[in-house]
Amino acid sequence: MLPYSIDIIYVTHKEMDEEKRKEIENNTPEAHVLIPTCQLGKSASINRNYGLENSTSEIFVMMDDDITGFYPGWLTDLVKPLIDNNTIIIASIRCLDKHRRIGSMMCTSGIPYDSGIYETKLCGYKNYKRVPTACLAIRKNDVRFDENFIGSGYEDTAFCNYISMIYPQKRIVINNNCKLIHLNEMQNQGGVYWEHNKNYYLSLFPDDTTIQRQTDWTKYRK
Repeated sequence: MLPYSIDIIYVTHKEMDEEKRKEIENNTPEAHVLIPTCQLGKSASINRNYGLENSTSEIFVMMDDDITGFYPGWLTDLVKPLIDNNTIIIASIRCLDKHRRIGSMMCTSGIPYDSGIYETKLCGYKNYKRVPTACLAIRKNDVRFDENFIGSGYEDTAFCNYISMIYPQKRIVINNNCKLIHLNEMQNQGGVYWEHNKNYYLSLFPDDTTIQRQTDWTKYRK
């Protein structure tokens, strides 16, 4: 069991799905507080910040509403690296796709995926450390999500940039010991959302050539 209660921020712009609530609760015997954000119709950033402002535990979990595949012990598996090592500020799950195959994740090329804890790959932009925000264990910090992003998309990239800037000595890791399914629904992420968010991101980080080259990935979702 964990040494203290862990807040679980469930990020959704909808009402909390009761079947999902049951799935989480039935597979989480550890002491925890579930915080559904439920800022209806609001952006991912607004919902994420609502969760951050209402979380009190020193280590907490933030997950999107399209995460599933929970199993007894997933919470302990996810947060354990941060409890064991205070140099780690973020640990991401290893995402599986809906068929339980290893899913797509940025900054994981070449990283083993069977088990173990691995440093996220440094991205090509200023060697910042980035991971998807689908489901993370995070150590309490002062960074918030930029609410000028609309819908979803790129707010998580900017968040990781700011973590890297403000806490350069802290580590961001991929936690292969916790594998959950990410359905990757890309809610409110394509079209006008993608165009606005890419342009806004580049107004903050204009020399990020990786982002400059990106096109609307939602068009290619299978």
